[in-house]
Parts: sequence; structure tokens; C-alpha cells
Amino acid sequence: MYAMSLTGTNDPVFRFQRLPGSVGLLSRGCVVNTEVGHVVLAYGDVVIHQGQGPRSIINGRLRSWLFRTIDTTNRKRAFLVANPPAKEVWVCFPDLGATSCTLAAVWNWVDDTWSIRNLNNVNYGATGQLAATATTKWSDQNYAWQDATQAWDEDELTPAQERLLLASRTPLITAADVTGTINGASYTSYVERTGLSLGDPSTVKLCRGIRLRADAARGTKIQVEIGGHNNPEQPVNWSSPVVYTAQSGQYNQIDAFASGRFLAFRLTSLDNQPWRLTSMDVDFVLQGGY
Repeated sequence: MYAMSLTGTNDPVFRFQRLPGSVGLLSRGCVVNTEVGHVVLAYGDVVIHQGQGPRSIINGRLRSWLFRTIDTTNRKRAFLVANPPAKEVWVCFPDLGATSCTLAAVWNWVDDTWSIRNLNNVNYGATGQLAATATTKWSDQNYAWQDATQAWDEDELTPAQERLLLASRTPLITAADVTGTINGASYTSYVERTGLSLGDPSTVKLCRGIRLRADAARGTKIQVEIGGHNNPEQPVNWSSPVVYTAQSGQYNQIDAFASGRFLAFRLTSLDNQPWRLTSMDVDFVLQGGY
């Protein structure tokens, strides 16, 4: 928000000054209201405004990556949208060379975490209720039986809850996070964390394995990789992948080796089924400075 003032009498000069506590939007549509405040994609930052001035929610995490990745020519196509069921804000933008939104930096306002999602050339998004008549027929479903994420006899798309809808050229409108596919097509998702010093960045660690517990349907398969690197800016040396099969309420031991001053972990979905990592124990020993 800006204040305007006039100077001079015969030849007035307009001067604009940003008001305290305000931020400049990167483009139209780059602000979204959530239950914790207004989230804004500004020039060089993503901030939340709760009535007492803006506060960065991305600094030190994804800020540098985000603004290096946004396409300069088509940056005005960026927009923000909420995903209420997941308590998320999607910062949608075209990456380098793209003319529509191909990536989303996703902020969860409950866990205060960031993740990255691929988008299928999205032009805009909005939240709202879906008409039950448009989704209840078997013939209207475009995914396989085994790819359905909802339980039997439940209304996944109840009009009592808002859903995130995305608009693109083909298909015209899709609902986010309804099935384990994208418009009927399988896709690969993963979660990755690198640069873990485990409290001592100067000491080399030997990781001998991890134990996982995941909240997932019995038999869901997750590929696990363990890695290490001596500098967070260097590439990670990944171990050979090991497949973890979820068992109800049980830990699974993953035997793999990696060493470095910093450890890394990557979990990749091998099924079109949702899962949540509930705990992870790391088996490691310290090996000294070199």
C-alpha cells in the first residue's frame, strides 16, 4: 500500500511512499486469506500479515531458491491459493522458460514446513465446494480402483468442506489431493532432507541404517535412500535404494550405509497411495574429524 503526496505549486510532482507495515505484491492474485492471517508473495519474499506488520515465513528455507526459479518474463502469472483440507498455502509460479505455473512452493501453516510440487501448466486456482452430482457416478471416475484414497462409503468430496480447484488448458479444472493420481496418470513423489549435522557439523558420521514407522495402508511400498556429504553445498552420495513395506503399527529396519559430516535421507513413493512418516530412528556412530 502506498501514500501519495504532491510537491510544488506550478509544476506538481507526485511522490509515492510505501506505508509502514505494508508490502508490494509481485502480481495480482499474490495474496490469500487463511485462518492464521494473510499470506503474500511480495518482491523477494513470502510474508504473513496478521495485523501487526509483515513477517517472512520463507527466509532461510526456500526464499533464495524460489526467486531464482521464477521465470522473469512471466512472473506476473504467479498466484497464491489455499488448500484448506491440508492447511496449506500454494505459491504457484512458472519456472524458468515456462509461460504458465509449473511449480508450487507449499507452506503448511500448522507445521510451518515447506515443500515443492509440480503443476501441470496451471493458470489459476480457487477454493470452493464441489457439487456431489458431478462426482458420485462410477462412470465419472478417471482412476483405477486401487488408486482410490478414500475409504468405502465415505464422502471424500463432501460439500461441507472446501476443496482446492486448479484451472489449466487440459483438463480445464481438476481437484487437488483427491486421488493418488494426476487426472488418472500415476506420478512420483518424494520427501528429502539433506545437510543434517546431528548437532556436530565438524565430525564425520557413519550411518548404519534407520528404522521407520509410517502411517500407511498395509503393504504400501516406499523406497528409502541414505546419503552423506561433507559440505551442504556439495552433491549427496546416495546409498543403493532399499524398499520399505509398511506394516500396521510396526517398525521396519532399513540396513544401508552412508558417511559424511552431514547426512541425508530421501523417501520415494512407489504406490499411488497416501502415507505419513510418523517417526524415524537413525543408527549412526561418530568417526572423528576426517
